[in-house]
Amino acid sequence: ATKKRVVIADPLMNEVREPDQTLIMRQRSAVIGKSYDANVFGIIVSTKNGQNRMELANELKELAKKHEKDAYIFSMDLITPDQLLQFKVDAFVNTACPRLAVDEVGRFHAPMLMPQEFEIAIGERKWDDIVFDEILGE
Repeated sequence: ATKKRVVIADPLMNEVREPDQTLIMRQRSAVIGKSYDANVFGIIVSTKNGQNRMELANELKELAKKHEKDAYIFSMDLITPDQLLQFKVDAFVNTACPRLAVDEVGRFHAPMLMPQEFEIAIGERKWDDIVFDEILGE
């Protein structure tokens, strides 16, 4: 993404640390692996200002259709594991805040993919081409 140094400031633990990139990549690899056999995807769009990427969601839905997968777009303000329990999908694709897929890994009842990871899972993109999703200012 930006290739800039990143730190995590955790006010609850009263600490500042650098993220473990190896751990994050292993987690993301596992999420993608769990999604290879997925046939039904829930594409999440946030209604929050700056996170509403409906155009991207529609593009991803068309890509799913091209690969003979079912995809449904879910639009919501607050995205939590409990909110998503009502949706019967094999995997989610998060077009909202990219941090959600990384920080909340393992808390959802189905794998939570970033858009580029979705492309890898359905065979549209190669692993070597992975980039982390980011929302750039307009």
